[in-house]
Amino acid sequence: MLELRGVSHRYGNVLAVDQVSLTVASGEFFTLLGPSGCGKTTLLRLIAGFEQPSEGRILLDGKDLAGVPPERRPVHTVFQSYALFPHLTVAENIAFPLRMARLPAARIKERVREQLAAVRLEGLAERYPAALSGGQRQRVALARALANRPRILLLDEPLAALDLKLREQLQLELIRLQRSLGITFIYVTHDQGEALALSHRVGVMCGGRLVQVDRPAELYARPRNRFVANFIGRCNLLEARVSGRVNGHLVLGIPGLPPVSVPAEGNLEVGELGVLALRPEHIRLQPARAGEQELSGLIQGHLFLGATSLYQVELVNGMRLDVQVAGGHGEVVLEPGTPVRLSWPLQAGRFLRE
Repeated sequence: MLELRGVSHRYGNVLAVDQVSLTVASGEFFTLLGPSGCGKTTLLRLIAGFEQPSEGRILLDGKDLAGVPPERRPVHTVFQSYALFPHLTVAENIAFPLRMARLPAARIKERVREQLAAVRLEGLAERYPAALSGGQRQRVALARALANRPRILLLDEPLAALDLKLREQLQLELIRLQRSLGITFIYVTHDQGEALALSHRVGVMCGGRLVQVDRPAELYARPRNRFVANFIGRCNLLEARVSGRVNGHLVLGIPGLPPVSVPAEGNLEVGELGVLALRPEHIRLQPARAGEQELSGLIQGHLFLGATSLYQVELVNGMRLDVQVAGGHGEVVLEPGTPVRLSWPLQAGRFLRE
C-alpha cells in the first residue's frame, strides 16, 4: 500500500533520514522505533506531506505523492500534544474534519456518534478538552483523526505523556481500534515495550537509517547487530572472536573465559570480531545440563522487579552478566560475593559481527 524508495531528507547540513526503503501493507500496524534524533518523526512528517524528501520517492497505491499537499493525502496524524481545539466540545472536535469535508449534517452526527462509541466516550460529547483527563483527550484526538476514515493513521508518540497504567490501557484500545477498523497505522515511539506489544512489524532506526525491519518476536530473538540487540530489551554483550566451526556451530573465544558455542548463521569467517549476545532470561543460576554452556562467577548485586529478579554476576575475567530469574515474593536472595554457576541452552546465544 505505502512504499518508500531510497528516501532521504536533510535539514541544512544535517542528514535526518538516510536512504530509507520500506513497504507497509494495507491494514498493517507498523511501528518506527528508535532513540531521540534517529529520524523516525521526520520520516512520519515526510509521509504526512509536512516535509518533502530531499531524495527518493513516496508512493501510495503505486502513485507518487510528490507535490501532494498534506490536506489532499488520505493520511491523518495524531500528535503527542493532542492538538484539540480548546473552544470546541468533544463532539465538535470530532466533527471538525467532517465539516471541512462538507459531509451532510445528518451524516456528521451519525459519524460522531460512531466515533464516540469506538473510543468509549459516549457520555462526554458536550465536555470541553480542559475538563478531560490526558487519556480522554488522547481518545478524542484518535476519534477525530479516524472520523473521515483515512487510509493511513500516523501516530507520533501519542502515549508518551501518560502514566504507565493509562498507557497500557490505551495500548489495548489502539490494538482494538486498529483491528476493528482495518486502517493502516504507522506508529512512532522510543519505547521498545510499546513497539513490541502493539505492532505487526517494527522498523528500528539509528542515525537516520532503518537498521532492521521484522516481526516483534523475530526482532527480539534474532537482532541483526549489537545496536538492535542492546536497544530491544536487556541483552548481555560480550566482546568475542570466532575461533572455529564445529558441527554447525561457531566456537567463540572470549578473553579469560572458556570457549563458548553459538549457532552458526551467515557467512562468518574464523577470526572475525563481534559480540556474544545473550538475553538475561535465558541464563540460569544452576549447573549446566547436557549440551548447555556454563560459566562461573560471583554475585555482585540484586534488583527485585516484582515477578522477576535481576542479578548482576561478575565472571572470572571481570566481565559482568545480567541474569533474570523468575520468582519474587519469598525468594531467597543471593548475597553479593556468593559463587554461582551460570548456564544456558546452546541455541540461546548469538554472535553479532556489527
